[in-house]
Amino acid sequence: MKIYKVRIVAYQHELNAILPFDHEPSQEQLEEKIIEYLNNNLFKVEYNSFVALESFDSGKKEEEKRYNENIYYWEVQT
Repeated sequence: MKIYKVRIVAYQHELNAILPFDHEPSQEQLEEKIIEYLNNNLFKVEYNSFVALESFDSGKKEEEKRYNENIYYWEVQT
């Protein structure tokens, strides 16, 4: 089982969640799981004023992947 952490950044807020997959997810599977979590309010929402001031590109980890402008995900080592 592979576990991915997803972070969505929007409007000075961060939405964080841990998404489990049985294998390496495709872009479509990732979209479906994110939509499922959003519909069921399973993301942890945190206020973060920093996101409005600077970009995350400067501190981004190498293993971190960018799905969209404001959606990041990476595999969590278990």
